[in-house]
Amino acid sequence: MESIWEQSNHRTQLFTDLCQSERNHRMSYSIYQQLYQLDYFQTHDYLLQYFDIANNQTGVAALYKSNSSDHTTVLLNYYDDQLSDTMEFKVNKGKFYYNVPSFTPSSIMIHMVVLEQAIISKIETNILFVSIPRSYAPIASMSDLMALLYELKAEYQLDYRAFISSEMNESSDKDKILPIALGAMGKINIKLHTNHLKDKQIKRLKQRVALLNDSLLFEQDGMVKTTIHDDELLLEVMHYRSKPKKIINELEKVLNEDTSLQMINFETLKHDFIKQYSKEKYKKFVKSNTVPNLIDKMLMKVYPKRYKHIVVLYFLKPYFPATETELTKEVKRWMKKIKKRANKLFNRNIKAIPQNEQPLVLNLADFQYKLKQHEFYHNNIPGQLTKPALKKEYLKAMHAPLLNIGPVIHSEGTYYTVNVDQIFNEIPMYIHSLIKASSDH
Repeated sequence: MESIWEQSNHRTQLFTDLCQSERNHRMSYSIYQQLYQLDYFQTHDYLLQYFDIANNQTGVAALYKSNSSDHTTVLLNYYDDQLSDTMEFKVNKGKFYYNVPSFTPSSIMIHMVVLEQAIISKIETNILFVSIPRSYAPIASMSDLMALLYELKAEYQLDYRAFISSEMNESSDKDKILPIALGAMGKINIKLHTNHLKDKQIKRLKQRVALLNDSLLFEQDGMVKTTIHDDELLLEVMHYRSKPKKIINELEKVLNEDTSLQMINFETLKHDFIKQYSKEKYKKFVKSNTVPNLIDKMLMKVYPKRYKHIVVLYFLKPYFPATETELTKEVKRWMKKIKKRANKLFNRNIKAIPQNEQPLVLNLADFQYKLKQHEFYHNNIPGQLTKPALKKEYLKAMHAPLLNIGPVIHSEGTYYTVNVDQIFNEIPMYIHSLIKASSDH
């Protein structure tokens, strides 16, 4: 099989085509058509497929199947299906320029190049390429993709050894360090229903939330950004290890030190409402009210005398659970091989960091995720009447290290830039080294 993306000009054209497709909202079609150019998928077209996910969206999956091993590396990437038409890109003097801080086409291109190289070399391991739209809600409809991965695992006897993403890194090229993130930060969007509170009370609430932020920073466990959104207090919580319930417990602790207010979560309010009235009445309220109005009416019905002193906590979608990947002996062995290549060929120092500094949009699941934590999150989303079908066997099947190996992004004036050679050669080489290392028996 001859390579179609081996030359630099071919990869530049591939990158350009992907950028144009993303801007024109035709990314899944473009990815499928590009991969179908490979001889392997013309003779094995059943291993290249679209798959349906939430909100009438479409993903693409492509599997290279080895005849000699069940070991499988999954290449996870996403594309921005809501990108503005004003997005601009160009190539100049060995750099890609982009006017938005999202280089999703480069991540996809890296994985395509790695997949082609693996096919040409007839590598003795399996490679599963998966691409999904950015707006895909990881928890609410994660079961669609999880089901696909589970079905492929069962049908083709795949043993998932590693999940690899290629999100951008923010690092200085001057010190020649490239971070490889083990796992990813999580993100929880928390709303505090404060419509009925006075300005002084909201000010005190913000001061109390600042204490939670201090606590998370002190424990090196995350951070909180506070804003007002739709007249409610919005807390964007970036976290490393904490699960939702732990963070809520900490938040409740600092808020309840203000004795003039009481914090309850939406699940408690819903429970008390249904107890006093009925599940049918709750369903009617859900269908006929916006979330703030729903909470206002429920508060006044359930706690008519003290509702003005109650703060209701609830979650917004999506929730990205923190994905933890330990530096096990196996992962250390992979890193050692990558470091050796990086130093010899690119004079680059590879540094393993605990988790990616940005929550991966493609954080499909915490592969060690506990269903109880998921239920707590789900139960505190107002208006949820059904539970997504998350199955324990899905989560167990996905248990494998998650590593982010991506190029370094820089800011230059109104553009964001990335080195062409990193995308074309360096990062694909590191991923190829990891795949070979992870396939060793």
